[in-house]
Order: sequence, then C-alpha cells, then structure tokens
Amino acid sequence: MQSKKPVSFNKKIIKAPEITISYNPRLTRKPTIVCSIDTYVLFLDYFPKNTIQLQERVAVMFLNHTQKVLGIYLLSVGGMTCSIADIRLIFSVALKTASTGIMIANYVK
Repeated sequence: MQSKKPVSFNKKIIKAPEITISYNPRLTRKPTIVCSIDTYVLFLDYFPKNTIQLQERVAVMFLNHTQKVLGIYLLSVGGMTCSIADIRLIFSVALKTASTGIMIANYVK
C-alpha cells in the first residue's frame, strides 16, 4: 500500500484555509413561539418605527425543534425599493445554529 503524499504544485505544499464555526447563545431562557403574535412581537425590534416607511429590511428568526427562538439575524437593510435576501447567508446561519425552523420577515411598502 502506498503512503499518501501531500498535494503539491511545483514542489510547494498547498494548504486549505481553516474553517471555524461558532455559536454562543447568550440567553438562558429562550422565548417560545406559540402563535403568529409571538413572532410579530419578537420581530418588532428589527423594524424601527422611525424608518419602517423609508427602508426595507429582512430579518430571519431561527428556531429549534421545540419552537424556542435561538436568535434573530438582521439579514439585510436595503434602500427605499428593495432589500436583498441571500439564501446562502440564511442557510449558513441556520446550519451554524443547528436550527430546525426558519421564519423570514420582510417589510414591503
């Protein structure tokens, strides 16, 4: 059996970048989502009343299997007519937090 040699290119060893994943839940008592009103109340802080008519925003709530809120991520703050929601960012945060549920809120004029 041959021993595996490191990947090399022109006699130089090629290294891959290291990936670090971390998630630090700060609250010990997480709110539980029972109905849509609970979701609405938690999302209110991410849509300020003084700019809600001016700027579009997208926020994402991440839940565990018992509908407890793991956290809310302000995904995008856009302009007056649009805000971008990148699915890769949503899923990367969901994987990082080991979420089983996702709720997305977007204010549209």
